[in-house]
Amino acid sequence: MDIKEINKKIKAVVKSLTTNQETVQTLLIDLSNHGNEHKNHTPFTTLAVDLPNGVDKEKIVGFIVSNTCLNWNNKEQRFNKPRKDNSEYNITEQSDKWYDFKVDKETKPLNLDNELNFEKFIETAIKRKEKAIAEGRDVVGDPNAWMQRAKAQIEFVKNN
Repeated sequence: MDIKEINKKIKAVVKSLTTNQETVQTLLIDLSNHGNEHKNHTPFTTLAVDLPNGVDKEKIVGFIVSNTCLNWNNKEQRFNKPRKDNSEYNITEQSDKWYDFKVDKETKPLNLDNELNFEKFIETAIKRKEKAIAEGRDVVGDPNAWMQRAKAQIEFVKNN
């Protein structure tokens, strides 16, 4: 395959993906209109559940939650019914695009009490060594020297 054919295929793929994004956006508007008219949110769940792996499910689910009265139940992999009967589905032609939606990652505080916990680190290392032995894998290195280093680290932390 020469470079002209490669470039032609690249353009075709980009055009196809762009068209698919717009098709999904139009479908979301249709689902929103359907939800407003029939108070039926099942098609939103069907879309989210049936998405192929290449689609950013987290992004489309977040967009739906942000622009409708629905909540996503991650455990059951479905949208929950809105709490109010008069809730609106607000995806319109003027809405932002689902593929531009920014997913807010939950920020967790850094707990310094869990950082540099050498006792837990050594506990985990011991478990890994025991698991390797139980699985019949080779464990290389001097186990006595290893344990002395571990004890020295714990002692150093306690004294400083």
